[in-house]
Amino acid sequence: MTTEHELLHRIDELEIHVAHLEKTQQELSDVMARQWDTVTSLTKTVNALRNMLDALEPSHESRKPPHY
Repeated sequence: MTTEHELLHRIDELEIHVAHLEKTQQELSDVMARQWDTVTSLTKTVNALRNMLDALEPSHESRKPPHY
């Protein structure tokens, strides 16, 4: 049978483990937030570049193939 001291020790170990998991979860959440900001920024940049490219040349759909 498990003694009270052993149970308290197990509870302490579980609390330590949970604290580490909570810290890791917060770190991962922070990384995801930074990545989301990066993806948003890159998406805006790609869209701006696409708009610049479209302004420089007509769309592929409006150009006729060379054999016409």
